[in-house]
Amino acid sequence: MRKMIMGLGIVSVLSIGAHSAFGQCTCWPPHRTLQEDFQRADVVFIGKVVEMQTNTMEQGDSSETVVKVEVKKTWKEDLERFVIVKDFSEKGVTHGIELNEEWLFYAHKLTDQGNDFLAWGCCSRTKLLSKAEEDLKQFRKMKAGPKKIL
Repeated sequence: MRKMIMGLGIVSVLSIGAHSAFGQCTCWPPHRTLQEDFQRADVVFIGKVVEMQTNTMEQGDSSETVVKVEVKKTWKEDLERFVIVKDFSEKGVTHGIELNEEWLFYAHKLTDQGNDFLAWGCCSRTKLLSKAEEDLKQFRKMKAGPKKIL
């Protein structure tokens, strides 16, 4: 009986440790505010997915989805009417990106020049526009005025 209890204790400890070690993502710092995420992003914009293409990477266990987005509204920086947002994901992981959906993007530039961005990830605040009403309310409170679409 004592060995069985000890064995269960060891399994429990290992399970708890494995959960934190194998978690999909750990964001740092934890619990960032909307204002902090807004400041950290290179650009924040609303856009509609108009084209997308998924390419399997050479290793075969990850993929790159290239998404052409029509910009509808932008904050922080002027943007071209169309930009590219890339999503790099592990095999079998998807962010549920669909054509004609509108998203609120908190994006980071992939290069110093050009209109290629990274916006999806486990720590990203990027979300479907239909789920972004609270973010848009906060933008108004922050007096974050829109920029130009070129």
